[in-house]
Amino acid sequence: MTTKNTLTPEIQNKIEEDMVRGYYNEEGIKTYPKLTEAAEWYNVSYDSLKQKARTWNWKQRRKNYQNKVKRKVAEKKKDEEVSESEAEEIVVNDYKFNQAANKLRRAAVKELDNILEGKITKSVGYHLMNIGKSLESAQKISKTAAGEPSEISETNVKSKGKYEVTKKIICSKDHIDHELSVLNAASEAQGCNK
Repeated sequence: MTTKNTLTPEIQNKIEEDMVRGYYNEEGIKTYPKLTEAAEWYNVSYDSLKQKARTWNWKQRRKNYQNKVKRKVAEKKKDEEVSESEAEEIVVNDYKFNQAANKLRRAAVKELDNILEGKITKSVGYHLMNIGKSLESAQKISKTAAGEPSEISETNVKSKGKYEVTKKIICSKDHIDHELSVLNAASEAQGCNK
């Protein structure tokens, strides 16, 4: 009797990816394994895998993934000739970028929480500036991966009224005074001269 591998998080992730995205077999044909085949291939307990796989919602996620690939193929065929595997690679990369953006966002929020809890007291202004840049980058990456515009300019804001209200608030004396006081406080915390 062969000893089974432990169903580690790394093996779970590989199996989950195979179940959702499939893989290309030796003949170059896209294949989606059954749970029994995945358990055999990775030499893990089928019962343990079946229990974990219940929470993955992999059938629906596979369907969503296949639809994304089809949309990306159709979208790219308008501009340039792209194969299904190339479109699939774009979808996978978008997914990975979105995951990275979420990790970056969580790290920035954790750092901000540390500042607010008083765990970080030196160079607070510098940390806040970097947190802001990190959150902005995470948002841009996430929007780009989702196929949304990452920049909004006055010309593509749909509701000019909302833009005007925002502009009035930002340009108000109270807002400017508040922003200057925040910058001054950050400068003082950094030991900068006025």
